[in-house]
Amino acid sequence: MRPSAWRCRAPLACAIASAALAALPARADQFPTVVSFTGANGADPNGALTDVGGMLYGTTYDGGSLNRGTAFSFKPTSGAITTLAGFSGGNGGAPAGRPIDVGGTLYRTTVGGGSAGGGTVFSVTLPAAANVLEPGSLALLGAGLAGLTLARRRRAA
Repeated sequence: MRPSAWRCRAPLACAIASAALAALPARADQFPTVVSFTGANGADPNGALTDVGGMLYGTTYDGGSLNRGTAFSFKPTSGAITTLAGFSGGNGGAPAGRPIDVGGTLYRTTVGGGSAGGGTVFSVTLPAAANVLEPGSLALLGAGLAGLTLARRRRAA
């Protein structure tokens, strides 16, 4: 079907979609920059960020003190970026992929470096503050404990 022959069969849905599309920035350069990499703190970020307790974690393919990449954290509320680790070649280089959080430790791979030069799997232990339960999790835990307490009292009565 040619675009000029297209007709909307659900006018309300089409109106909502048109309004949503009209609200999007017209050009990519209109998106706000929230952090810039300088080379010293990393360069060429790649892969998705991992959210752990409101802190974002990621890696850069290049940059850092030896120009082999970095692992970093980014705090959206303040805009602060912190280098957590730099790669030297011996411990890996050019990290690739998304960091995976397993119990407060992030894991990821590198495409180069390591003892045989074929890459590594590395880990970065997160600060204790990153492993704090979110308020919603605490509320669910509290509701569960309250339910268990009530159930025990009913059985005892």
